Amino acid sequence: MHEWVEYAASAFLLIGAGIVLIGSIGLLRLPDALTQTHATGMIDTLGASMIIIGLALQASAVLISIKLAIVLFFLLFTGPTAGHALTRSILHYRQRPWKHPKQEGESPE
Repeated sequence: MHEWVEYAASAFLLIGAGIVLIGSIGLLRLPDALTQTHATGMIDTLGASMIIIGLALQASAVLISIKLAIVLFFLLFTGPTAGHALTRSILHYRQRPWKHPKQEGESPE
């Protein structure tokens, strides 16, 4: 395998791992369900896609790369759809987005 392919695969894997780490921290730190859904969508779509692309570049067999491409295809279509359905159900059950007290005109305690 060419040296530049190894570097590209490593770069995709590191970028994907960094995005998953940032999204995981966001999932723990964000205040309400709607913003947490955004963080999980970032992990699911962008982070996992980068990792799968990096794994496909590292794969020595063509069959493995094809299987990873199929997984990526399904991931790119089902992830945003699930996030949209989850967000719609959050709004349906009347959980409104979090607002900072200064934005609502209230004095912070």
